[in-house]
Amino acid sequence: MEIINNFGIDPVLLLAQTVNFLILAYLLNRFFLKKILLFLREREQKIKSGLEAAQKGEELLEKAKTTQKEILSQAHAEAKKLLGESQIRSEELAGKMREKAELEGARILLEAQKATLAEGTKLKKDLEQQTARIAISIIERTLKSFLSEEENKKIVSNLYKKIKVVQ
Repeated sequence: MEIINNFGIDPVLLLAQTVNFLILAYLLNRFFLKKILLFLREREQKIKSGLEAAQKGEELLEKAKTTQKEILSQAHAEAKKLLGESQIRSEELAGKMREKAELEGARILLEAQKATLAEGTKLKKDLEQQTARIAISIIERTLKSFLSEEENKKIVSNLYKKIKVVQ
C-alpha cells in the first residue's frame, strides 16, 4: 500500500471512482448503448447504400458513354453515307447539266449555221441582182452610142425579162 501512497493514489477514492464508472457503464449500456448501436448500424447502412448507388451511377455512366460512342459512330457512318450519296447525285446532276449544255450549244451552233447560210444565200442573190443591174447599165450606156433609142429600150427590156426569169 505504501507504493500506492507513494504515487499519490487514495484507495478509497479509487474504489469510489471504479464504482461510479461501473454505474455509469451500466446506465449507458442499459439506456443509450442500444440507441447508439442502432444509430451506427443505420449510418453504416446509409453509407453502404450510398456506395452501392454511386457504383450503380458509375455503371450507368459507363453504359451511357458506350451508348453515346455507338450513337456517334452510327451518326458518323450515316453522315458518310449521305455525303457519298450527295456526291454521286451532284456528279449525276453535273453530267446531265453538261449534256444539256452540249446539246444547247450544238443547237445554237446549228441555228447560227442555218442563219449564216440563209444570210449568205441572200447576199449572193443581192450580189447577183446588183451585178445584173450594173451589167445592164453598162450595156445600156454602151448600146446608146451604137443603137437608136427604141432599139436600146427593146434590148434592155429583154435583158430585164431574162434576168427576172433567171432569178
